[in-house]
Amino acid sequence: MNETNILNTVIKECFWDYDYTTKDIENIIYGNQKDEKLYLLKKIILNSSDFFRVAKRLFKENDLKELLEKIPYGCFKHEFQNTRVAALRNHYLGETNAPERLRWTL
Repeated sequence: MNETNILNTVIKECFWDYDYTTKDIENIIYGNQKDEKLYLLKKIILNSSDFFRVAKRLFKENDLKELLEKIPYGCFKHEFQNTRVAALRNHYLGETNAPERLRWTL
C-alpha cells in the first residue's frame, strides 16, 4: 500500500465527517505541530481498521515514540481502544502492559 492509498484510507476511516484532504494529512505528518500529530494519531488509534500499520507507515519512529508517551494507557473510553494503545506502547516503548486476556500463559 503506497502513501497515497494510506492517506485516502485514513481520510475515509478517520475523517469521514470532516473536509480533510490528503494534503491536509501530509501537512500534519510532515509539519512541526506536535498537537496536530497527536490528534491524528489518536484518530488513527480510534478509527483505523489497520491502526498499527498506518501509524508505522505515516509517522517517523521517533515521532511515534514521543507521541505515544503523551497517550497514557487507559485514556480512551472503550477497552479495545486502550488495547490498541497498549499494543503500540509495548512495541515502540518496550512496555509490557498488555491486558491479562491477551497474555500468554504456560
